[in-house]
Amino acid sequence: MPQMPLDVLIEIFAFMHPRDLLNLARTTKPFRSFLMAKTARKMWEAVMARVEGLPPCPPYMSEPAYINLLFFSHCHSCLKSNIQNIIFEFGVRYCNRCRSDLILRMDACADVHFRINPLKGSLERCFSYEVGKSDDRKWFHKPELETFCKRWDSLEDDLARKALIEEYAARVRLIDEAVGAYLDWKSGEKARRAAELEEIRATRVRSIRDRLRQEGWGEEFDKMSPNWQSYLELENFSAKPEPLTDRRWQNIRQDAVSFMERAKSDRLAQERKLVLLDRLSKFSKAYEEFRSPMAVLRDAKSDLDPLPMDLAMMSEFKDILNDVGGADMSVLEDREQMRPMFESATARWRQERREELTAKIRASNILVPPDIADPLTLAISLFGCKACSRRDLQYPAVLTHLCNRRYDLPADDYEVAVQCVWSPNNLRTSWRSKYLFASVDAASHLRPILQACGLDPDHATHRDVDQSKAVLIFTGSASWSRGSKINADGTPTLIESYIKHEAFVDCWRALSYRLRHPQLPSRWERVSDNEAKKIQDKEWESYAWVDMYKTTLGCKYCPFAIREEHMPRHLKKRHDIDADEGTIYDHSYQHEDAAPEYKSIYLKRHDNGTSEAYFNKFESDFGLFSLFMGADGDSDAAEWDSDMDF
Repeated sequence: MPQMPLDVLIEIFAFMHPRDLLNLARTTKPFRSFLMAKTARKMWEAVMARVEGLPPCPPYMSEPAYINLLFFSHCHSCLKSNIQNIIFEFGVRYCNRCRSDLILRMDACADVHFRINPLKGSLERCFSYEVGKSDDRKWFHKPELETFCKRWDSLEDDLARKALIEEYAARVRLIDEAVGAYLDWKSGEKARRAAELEEIRATRVRSIRDRLRQEGWGEEFDKMSPNWQSYLELENFSAKPEPLTDRRWQNIRQDAVSFMERAKSDRLAQERKLVLLDRLSKFSKAYEEFRSPMAVLRDAKSDLDPLPMDLAMMSEFKDILNDVGGADMSVLEDREQMRPMFESATARWRQERREELTAKIRASNILVPPDIADPLTLAISLFGCKACSRRDLQYPAVLTHLCNRRYDLPADDYEVAVQCVWSPNNLRTSWRSKYLFASVDAASHLRPILQACGLDPDHATHRDVDQSKAVLIFTGSASWSRGSKINADGTPTLIESYIKHEAFVDCWRALSYRLRHPQLPSRWERVSDNEAKKIQDKEWESYAWVDMYKTTLGCKYCPFAIREEHMPRHLKKRHDIDADEGTIYDHSYQHEDAAPEYKSIYLKRHDNGTSEAYFNKFESDFGLFSLFMGADGDSDAAEWDSDMDF
């Protein structure tokens, strides 16, 4: 074959890829001698022209070396295969191990630098280099530097060495030009290959669609949402850049059918959700008419009522709203018929909550006397919350506790729709008592407090405690102080000596303090009327301080609660009402879900028999603690009530 006419060989080789021609040159000595001769250059140029956009061979490389660099993925040092990284500046491919041995950082090339620097040469000018991907460090080719040093050392005068510097500098300029052309071609090749693979994938997806339509999924494709259309293209069985053959289809058919079943299930669920949202919107409108702000304004008692999402979960409404058949929805638009239904459902919701909480008390270790018909009326019937630190929740205020509406995963599609209508931000859910428990420790701490007030712990009710006028001091701990001054003659004179106790104007503040300090012995004393008057005066004095820090308010127009200083913003944004400090309570009320604030009021009993009370503002809690945990609703990440969520 090498003896054939040159024009015939060129014609034959013109149909080859450069990689194939180089492989041919490596098969036999005659082919190698023929193809590596200078006269064969046109053949190499012809086969390289078959590669679209391939830059011409750089003048400092031979065509076979150029083809070997671009189309053969072996390490040029150890011949390890599948090395994809081309270092075009050096004309090599190196594996990681050889790279670490043959590529030098600039600071490791000081010997070469000191040779060429006196003759106005520099490493960057005389040698090609690679810039690191993760930093700006410059890396040089060790074999090239070694070759340069050998030639440098063989020269005897500076004139010849300057010529060597210029020779290498000229070569660097050629390399820079070739690198630019190579990078452009490589970028184009990547884009072309990506487009080619994308077309193969698109053809595969079309083939999958056609085969699924043939199996009866055509109607589902016609109804499929754009999102699910795009999901199909991302599935593992369809995203592979491989043509779909009959055999491959059989391998992926079950996965494709499973995908269509999921898509159909989701479509039916979405259609069902739209039906539910429409019904729930009508239900919400009916509820708004039932609780029209123009007719009935909210107050603290309103917090004890169910929200519309609670009513929607009750059977009398859920059976209508969640009916999968053709339920009559006209009742939702009949105001006269809906009003008694809302009233009846509200009353039943209250009764069910009462029974639910009563069961928790009776199932606990809180000892309820057998003659008590309703345990929830007892002062010792207290509840704790697993989601927060509260352990002194009373009935019925416990119904307003915000953790009872803490978001939970919906159980079914109906609950999902309820969430979408009344809690689009997924910040709350319908009322549930999963976090509530009977607070046995709070009940045990309250008993000695009630005894100190003169009340029977087993039978005292919340009303009895609220009406009690007893003022207590905690004697389980006390601080003793003795002050004196030194006279001129060196003798001391007693100025004052007293014992200080924490003082509380009611049982609930005393219990709050006790829960904070459970390790102290539970000893309480009811003070005299004279001392009680002094403590109560300081209690009133404390309000001038804590009012600066406000309390938690509920909106009269919607079920929204927030710190007082932020309520005007809510009223303006949601209800277009301008309110200030003087009119804020015309549009709001104190929210039920608040714990007694701890005010540091102390009673000093002096050795001379006198006593005085004082208020330490720096140790007090400011305002009422709500389950916003003292944080403003505007910035609290755990906030469940927001202006966009009713």
